[in-house]
Amino acid sequence: MAECARCDRKLVIGSLTEWKTGVFLELAGRSLEWDESWRLAAAFGSSETRKAWEKAFGKTCLKIPFSEDAYLVRWEDMKFFGVLFD
Repeated sequence: MAECARCDRKLVIGSLTEWKTGVFLELAGRSLEWDESWRLAAAFGSSETRKAWEKAFGKTCLKIPFSEDAYLVRWEDMKFFGVLFD
């Protein structure tokens, strides 16, 4: 974490599926102490879970768009990275 703290932009990626939220929620709890350079994103999980999570922690959790082809970059992917690094 000390090495990450030196970066200009920090990103924590996790999952909001019920069986994988443990560590991600633990880190999210710590995020209350983080400055605005930290971003949180999740690849999986329902929109209801994401909304509940955002309400509980008061932080935005970006939704990583699903991509079935790792070699294809779609408009949705570019839009996500634009929001991520604004």
